[in-house]
Amino acid sequence: MTVVDQKTFYVLVIENSEEDFQMMRRELNKRDFKVKCFLVDSVSSMEEALEIRSWDLFIAQSSSPDFCNSQILTLWRREGRGVPFIVVTDDIERDLTLKLIDCGVCDVVAKENLNSLVPAMERWLANHAIQEEFQEKIKLFDDTLMLMQEALFKLQTLNDARKLADQLALICPEPEKRVFGLRELIVNAIEHGNLGITYADKTVLNEKNIWDKEVERRLALPENADKYVVVKIERTEDEIRFLIKDQGKGFDWKSIIDADPFGSYKSHGYGIAMAKSGSFDRLEYIGSGNEVLAVVLLD
Repeated sequence: MTVVDQKTFYVLVIENSEEDFQMMRRELNKRDFKVKCFLVDSVSSMEEALEIRSWDLFIAQSSSPDFCNSQILTLWRREGRGVPFIVVTDDIERDLTLKLIDCGVCDVVAKENLNSLVPAMERWLANHAIQEEFQEKIKLFDDTLMLMQEALFKLQTLNDARKLADQLALICPEPEKRVFGLRELIVNAIEHGNLGITYADKTVLNEKNIWDKEVERRLALPENADKYVVVKIERTEDEIRFLIKDQGKGFDWKSIIDADPFGSYKSHGYGIAMAKSGSFDRLEYIGSGNEVLAVVLLD
């Protein structure tokens, strides 16, 4: 079960056009999860909405480079409690997209490609849920782990992957930035590397909401009983190096690592590009792709 299956999500749409609002609302309600959309058309009505309740997602339509300096984004940064913000534009223009991302917007979706709105919503709601859960772990962190200079871990399951990623993120500066990337890389090593779940396989499994069950089924197969993912950590004065290696055949990592993580209509396949751009200072695949080096600078 994914995060978007577990509750009703409240989405605040900042939009002047009732027609465009209804178009976005219809798109968001095409999936089975519960979404309640509310429209505001000004900064003052947005302020009132923020006082009424907590929101799970903000969406606004704009194609202006000055949107970063708008009162809407200023209010969201001040009162939005870290909730994801998605901008819908008339067309994806890379310079504008990068500028919006730099000023805090999570994703940019083209109006002509609104079928990408739901996948964008899903991934950022999931990422936000991880961040909120992780904040509690930061509070309880035992900083004796900061004394670790080198370590080696072997694991097989998704649960172990997520728990280990959370602990490793805590030894990094800005741990909330690192946790998503570490989870992504270690989980990928299990599902795609050791278990051989392809991109096409995962698309079908996601649509049927049986991905976790299929991973457990494959883990129980005799041919996978002795397959492990190895995670090696090395800490120097300048950086922390995470070397993650699976026992698979590798993959075409060159076409994925340079992919644009934004504006995708796909339900998955964006994680590596996002990890590269948002979680690590350097990310390098080695050889056939069954080994990856992720680096976090300590400066």
